[in-house]
Amino acid sequence: MPTANNTRALWPLLVIVAAALAAGGCSTSTTTSGLSLVDEQGNHAPGWISAHPTLALPDGSLCGSCHGSVTNASQSGGISGVSCFLASRGAQGCHAGGPTFLGIHARSFPVPEHFQATDNTFAAVCGKCHGIDPPSSLATAPACRTCHVAGSPITFLVCSSCHTKPPGGISYPNIAGAHPTHDNVTGVTGVCDRCHNGLGSGTAGHYGRANARTGKDALRVPPGEVVFQSFFNAKSGTASFDNVALTCTNVSCHGGQQTTAWQTGSINVDADCLLCHAEGPAQFNGFFSGRHNLHVALFPFLGVVPSCVACHNTTKLADPAVGAHFDNLVTTGIDTRASVTIGGGSTLVQTYIPGATAGTGSCMPTNTSADTPPCHATRAW
Repeated sequence: MPTANNTRALWPLLVIVAAALAAGGCSTSTTTSGLSLVDEQGNHAPGWISAHPTLALPDGSLCGSCHGSVTNASQSGGISGVSCFLASRGAQGCHAGGPTFLGIHARSFPVPEHFQATDNTFAAVCGKCHGIDPPSSLATAPACRTCHVAGSPITFLVCSSCHTKPPGGISYPNIAGAHPTHDNVTGVTGVCDRCHNGLGSGTAGHYGRANARTGKDALRVPPGEVVFQSFFNAKSGTASFDNVALTCTNVSCHGGQQTTAWQTGSINVDADCLLCHAEGPAQFNGFFSGRHNLHVALFPFLGVVPSCVACHNTTKLADPAVGAHFDNLVTTGIDTRASVTIGGGSTLVQTYIPGATAGTGSCMPTNTSADTPPCHATRAW
């Protein structure tokens, strides 16, 4: 049975064997073409830092014989003792997270290294496999313009390589629809997350919708995915979008009612009041105070259509300082009393004096009972 002294006597021999194995494993390593990867001392040739990503493709197997795993940090290092997960070696910066973005990355690849590529990183890293325009240098690697149909994502930054912000065209993914109108609304301007919550640039959901690679493009179909932020929920339920009819339902801004079609519909805010405002308290913006029910029912018989603007001044409604009609739609509260929009202009109200509480006040019409349409004398609302 060997003793401790016997074992110590074998150490010189063990060191020589280990060195021979290391030399055999690295100093003569070659590619299948016969290219020597290291010299007799186990050192890579000059220029290796910039050249090695290409040689590592497609899966890093060429590196593994000396450096161990290229996908598992705990198993990386190998007989060379140099891990592929080092943050740096000497003065050379490396890849602390492993070589996942040096060509040996997962498919799909919705990570910052993809979304934040620059001219420099593309040339040094991505360009080893991918082209901006097809074909790519590696046949199996999609070109950037496969998905970024409007231009190179290196020069057309953020949204513009696929669509304008907001979308302003006629073909997916750059379909204008009602985007420009909604983008003009306070609290919504430039904030895609209002209706596409959690689906912005850089998210996996956005990536899936943009993917145009053959066989991977099942989600790249119109319309774009819609997920409303919760403060747009109407009293009647959770805000939703119908992908077939292209309409919204239970959106607080529209009084919970089904909207017109996104791509072809329109709303005249000076005339189509009832498309968003319903009688009663069932919605946040419903009308139910005072004599609303009488006037709304009676005016059409008197030829006053639309009936709402017989009393509510559209100029005041459109004035942010007065009507605040479309201000702060990201809350369900009404930011101003509707009474401040009554009277003047082309309305039938000469003077309206609001009461101490909402829904009360007195109205002096411009018309009398002898006029067309006829109106009453000054009355309490």
